[in-house]
Amino acid sequence: MHSNAQEAKLEKTGLPRAGKAASDELLDRCDQGIHTGLVAWHTLPILAYYYGRQHSSAKTGAMLDDLLAILHAPHVGHGAATAWRTAGLADFEDALQVVCAKGGLGRRD
Repeated sequence: MHSNAQEAKLEKTGLPRAGKAASDELLDRCDQGIHTGLVAWHTLPILAYYYGRQHSSAKTGAMLDDLLAILHAPHVGHGAATAWRTAGLADFEDALQVVCAKGGLGRRD
């Protein structure tokens, strides 16, 4: 498993988040080709920001390279953003995650 990607599963506080063991298993399965993982486009700069607060620019770049080697960032646009309410979630950011994931199912660039 890409250790840099493993370290990226942090809460905004920088502490390991709840469910880290399940996340580790999921990333391992994506790395092995068992599952296809999706990451929302808008999540990438957030992840880089919080990870980069604790690590060097070089290490942050390496983590992003490792993560993008095993996860797919689907193309989404204005239509996906305006469809956020279809996710049935009150939280805008969570809803964007769902819409982005649904938009990327079965698609590859």
